[in-house]
Amino acid sequence: MTAPELRRYPSVAAYNAAYPACAMPTDSAARHQLRGYHVAMRGLVDDLMSTSGAMIVDFLPGGPPKPGTPDRVGTVVASPWREGPVLVLAQGVSLWAAWRTVVKRWPTHLSEVRDLLNRDDAHPPR
Repeated sequence: MTAPELRRYPSVAAYNAAYPACAMPTDSAARHQLRGYHVAMRGLVDDLMSTSGAMIVDFLPGGPPKPGTPDRVGTVVASPWREGPVLVLAQGVSLWAAWRTVVKRWPTHLSEVRDLLNRDDAHPPR
């Protein structure tokens, strides 16, 4: 599977306008309550778009499903600690499969996350 072209949005509002069904909360307190992937609070290196600073990966809408809850299809994004810019890493993916794939491999760079999410085996049949 070929990874889709990277889409970068300058702000959370711009991302939300493009992906209203997979929006990131606009309230900063609600954004920071999301469960995301951040390499044990160190953040990931942005080797895709060269954004300065550490990045966090979010599974939208609502974060990755918790065990025992229904799966959702959504979008996986990266941002500098949930502020703009927002970089879309994968879309139309099982959030449960995406979360498990990422935390199982413990990537430290955004390119690794993107590659993991765009492999055929990261997308279970629906």
